[in-house]
Amino acid sequence: MQIGDLTRRVRVQTKATAKNAAQQLVETWSDAFTRWANVATVTGSKKWLQGQQIGNADTVITMRFDSATRLIKP
Repeated sequence: MQIGDLTRRVRVQTKATAKNAAQQLVETWSDAFTRWANVATVTGSKKWLQGQQIGNADTVITMRFDSATRLIKP
């Protein structure tokens, strides 16, 4: 991977779960870091389900390995 292949700016976020005043679980997302990356759609499809169009895309995101990106877990 050449540095010139990293043409998209991506933001990596972390999810936190907490309970609100009604004791219901609420998910929040916060920015962890941003990096230059290569984003490639591998496959994609669209279909209609109950009158709504649903899209699905498998995407590969490639970015350089560093101290922040090594902490990413699937």
